[in-house]
Amino acid sequence: MRTWMFSLCFLLTIGNALAQNKNNPQESLQIFEDRIHVYVPQHEVTRVAVAQPKRVDVQANADGELVVFPLSVGSTGVVLWHRDQSYTELEVTVMPSSSRTVLEHLEQIRRQDNELVWAWQRTRLFIDGVVSPSAYERLVELAHAYDFIELQGLTQRLETPIILELELHVVEVSRRFLSQSGLEWDTQVQGPSLAFVSDWAGSAALRRDVLGQSPEISSSSGYLGWAGTLSSTLQLLQERGHGRILATPRVRVENGESADFLVGGELPIPQTNAQGMMDVTFKPYGIRLEVQPELLADGHIRTSLFSEISHPDQSVTVQGVPGLRSRRATTQVVSLEGETAVIAGLVSSEKFYRENGLPQPKQVRIASRLTGQVETQNLDTELLIFVTAVDVAARDERLANQRRDYRRLQAKFMGLNCLGMVGIDHRFGSD
Repeated sequence: MRTWMFSLCFLLTIGNALAQNKNNPQESLQIFEDRIHVYVPQHEVTRVAVAQPKRVDVQANADGELVVFPLSVGSTGVVLWHRDQSYTELEVTVMPSSSRTVLEHLEQIRRQDNELVWAWQRTRLFIDGVVSPSAYERLVELAHAYDFIELQGLTQRLETPIILELELHVVEVSRRFLSQSGLEWDTQVQGPSLAFVSDWAGSAALRRDVLGQSPEISSSSGYLGWAGTLSSTLQLLQERGHGRILATPRVRVENGESADFLVGGELPIPQTNAQGMMDVTFKPYGIRLEVQPELLADGHIRTSLFSEISHPDQSVTVQGVPGLRSRRATTQVVSLEGETAVIAGLVSSEKFYRENGLPQPKQVRIASRLTGQVETQNLDTELLIFVTAVDVAARDERLANQRRDYRRLQAKFMGLNCLGMVGIDHRFGSD
């Protein structure tokens, strides 16, 4: 009996508490210190109590509305009693007039970083959440400009930077060879490689996985292919004497950053400074490259390139210091990720003289088999720069997909009792 009475009393207590919370709601009200706010209560108000009268002054007008006058920055509690014996609790926060601009900035940032939250506590504005590095910098600037902002709970999101890899080939090619034969550069396929595919098992499932959209083939059909890479083509060109590879740098930079490359030396140039003392400056020469790749939103890569090829010119000297002959170009190319762009048009013409036979005075020139003759040779070359830009993360993802497809294909072969495909191909590596 006592247990039953105790349970009944407990349920009645919980019910009264729930009813009281339902009839006495809590609301939050935020106003600026330079604006008067009109609050419209849901029920008629008979009495008003303010916890901190120095914060706000609340007065009722003839229409039953409450006019809230801000007095100082901060928070206070306000209780409104209604005619039906219920009451409403208000948490009124008076914000500085300057915080209006701050809140506008916060709303703009939250459109991009929805994890940003903020709340007023007394006279301080606490901003929490995880935001991007750019948004974090903007919020730090706001905190320096407005002393009521607190960023103790704010952290910046660690974003993985986009790394781009640039492979460059600087090649000097004979113009005569270019005009006689012409070159077509195609780097869309990798090689050299050999491949052979044959439908020996005659399985429709295998045919779909291996050949994709290929039609039905018989057991005697196959495919044999050969492809050459850009580097192997240029190496063959150099071995045949039609050109020479000057540099093949490969650099990795963060998206939008620049990198430079220099192979050569420096020439000492003496000069007199303002105090009349001898000073020496050094002028670099050789192969100089400056690149700045940028990954665009559509997947293309825009590369800004400055290239210069220079070497000492002994025919022009000043105080024993030779001049420099240089070829330079500044350009900007846009290509698909993984494609190769070619920059050409830097032409150089040189003339060489060679004497055959016995030497003789310059004043007397006798043409004979014994004295020989002077041969003149013209060498016209053109500088070609091949730029291949690759997104490292995208390339790694493609390689991972190839490894996964290879393993699935290997399992398909093994399921057909085909022992000619065992192990993992070295081209696909291992996890």
